[in-house]
Amino acid sequence: MSGCVKSLHEILNDVPNNRWRATSQHVLSSITYLFRWIIPIVRPAGASFFQQAHFYTTYEAFAYEWTINFIGSPHWPERKTVWRLFLDHCKVFTQPTPFAIVFKLQLMRGAECSPQITSVPDAHHSTFSSNRNYRLFEGNPLLASLIEAFDIHSRWQGGRAMLTVEMNFVASDFQIQMNKALPIQSFLKDGDFRKKLKDIHQNIEPDFIFKTLDGDIPSYKSLLYISSPYFRDLLSSDNITLNQISVNYNRKAVLQTLSYMIFGVFESSEIVDLQLIQQMLKCARQFQLKMTQFDDDIGRVLNLDNLDEIVKILSLTHQQQSYFQVKRMCIAMIVEKHYRRFVQEYNGNATGEKLSAFDLLSTAVVPSLSPVNLIHTIHHGGTACQRILQYKKFDC
Repeated sequence: MSGCVKSLHEILNDVPNNRWRATSQHVLSSITYLFRWIIPIVRPAGASFFQQAHFYTTYEAFAYEWTINFIGSPHWPERKTVWRLFLDHCKVFTQPTPFAIVFKLQLMRGAECSPQITSVPDAHHSTFSSNRNYRLFEGNPLLASLIEAFDIHSRWQGGRAMLTVEMNFVASDFQIQMNKALPIQSFLKDGDFRKKLKDIHQNIEPDFIFKTLDGDIPSYKSLLYISSPYFRDLLSSDNITLNQISVNYNRKAVLQTLSYMIFGVFESSEIVDLQLIQQMLKCARQFQLKMTQFDDDIGRVLNLDNLDEIVKILSLTHQQQSYFQVKRMCIAMIVEKHYRRFVQEYNGNATGEKLSAFDLLSTAVVPSLSPVNLIHTIHHGGTACQRILQYKKFDC
């Protein structure tokens, strides 16, 4: 099989991603983001200097915040200014790592432009507040040129520095893979140990009962005990005789959640109903599932083309102050696919459910972190960053 790469330069939200995904010959292979930062070359009074810009890398159900920082700070006792230039991402532990980063610098003043200087980061750091930090150290030619431009005697004073950050990612880092089969029990092959485990317990008498809103679910203490810290605490020696609990969810929601908790697969693929998903999320939280993967798989069955359903799920996650992965995905999808309609329909002039949803999503302990503010922030930060999709075409 031969392969060639086709590049599609995409301005956010103008090109429907599904158009290419539907063509089997084209596979999205990588995503490049270009952020161009214009820095006024004006040296402030004093030894300290600080410039920072925020932008977002967005695609489908993912949106990640980045900052680019140019800092000059006094260093004692030498009484000199120490300069730092670094790219940092903002505290999302699942944020993907670019396989390549390039910094490009061009100085401008009037009609005069310097030659473009290109450099890769000198070092990558992990810190407590950030998992990824890409730095240029003093002595790097690009940073040296930028520092020189900010000297008070530089001919570039009063001009501008255009710093371009180019980041390249593997496309799969930004995709949920909606077309990938959901983990369903019926899809388990005969040799799969999870299928063997289920088959073994079908011949054993259940010793635990879940009493749901619309029926009972038989289960096994041994499987529950090893699958969740919630049940390890519940089935401790003090509760050795406990053989049933009542849960305030429908039977189908509990059955799907237990199946995922114990076997890592859903009982069936029929989980696209909004109310069922809401109950499953609540049930999963009560049973203390590891929510990141559960959120990802739930995210793959959300109707991401339906803005109203996304808003309802987002309202649930915000109200419960949980399901943070699903919450991030809902916000990203509104920005990616529904931003204009969201602004038009969910606002202070809306009525009924849409006004109630807007009021709820506009509130937060820190107002700037409310879902509505985040949607606007990510939209503006994403449009400031050019996105280039590269597709691999086979048999060309």
